Amino acid sequence: MFLAIREWFFRKRDRTPGRKRRIAKLFLFEFVIVVLGVLTAQLLSEAVVDSRQRQDARAALALAKGEASVLLALAEISEETAPCLRERSEALLGIAMSGGTVPPEALEAPLLPSVQITPWSDRLVGAVRDNFGGSTVGRHAILVSNAESITNANTAITQAWAEYELLAQEFGGVSEREQEELRQAAIDLRRSLRSRQLTIDSLRRNIEGWEVEPAEEYRQNYYDLADECGFAKD
Repeated sequence: MFLAIREWFFRKRDRTPGRKRRIAKLFLFEFVIVVLGVLTAQLLSEAVVDSRQRQDARAALALAKGEASVLLALAEISEETAPCLRERSEALLGIAMSGGTVPPEALEAPLLPSVQITPWSDRLVGAVRDNFGGSTVGRHAILVSNAESITNANTAITQAWAEYELLAQEFGGVSEREQEELRQAAIDLRRSLRSRQLTIDSLRRNIEGWEVEPAEEYRQNYYDLADECGFAKD
C-alpha cells in the first residue's frame, strides 16, 4: 500500500499506458496484505487468550475437586463422630439435671475443623462456564455454600458445648436457671448436628458427577489427633 502511494505521488507525470491500473492493482494487493496481517495478529492474540482461559479453567476446576475431596473427608468424620458427641452431650445434661459436677477434662471441646473452598473471580467463572458449562459453575457455588454451612454448624456446636463448663467441679454444681441454660444448649447442639447432616447430604448430591473421593490423608491426620468421638486423644 505504501509503494502504491509513492507511485501515485512521485510519478504523477508518468504517462505510461496502464499506469493507473497498475497502481490500483498494487494498492489493492498491498491493502489485502495489511488486512490479512492485522487479522492474523488478532486471531493469534485471541488464540493465546483462549488457551490461557482454558488453562485457568482447568486449574480452577482441579483445585475445586481437590478441596471437595477434603470437604468430603470432613463430612465423613462428622458423620462418624456425631453419635458419640450426641451421647456425651446427653450424659452431661443428665449430670446437670441431677445437680452433679464433672472434672475439667470431661468438658474439653470436640475438635471440629473447617474446610474453605476457594471462591472464583468473575473472570474465572466466565472461563469455567465457557469451557465446562454453567452446571460446573453452579456446582462450585453450592460447594462454597456447603463448606460455609458446615463451618457455621461446627461453630454453633462448639458454642453450645462451651455451656457445659458450668458443670466444672470448681463451681460446685449448677442452679435451676443454669440447668435450663444447659438444657437449651443441648437442644441447640442437636439442632446443629441435624443441620450439618442436611448440608452433608446436599454436598454429596451436588458433587456426585465429579467422581470425587474423600481425602484419606485428611482422615488419617484427623484421627491421629482425635478419638472416635472427635475429642483430642490423651
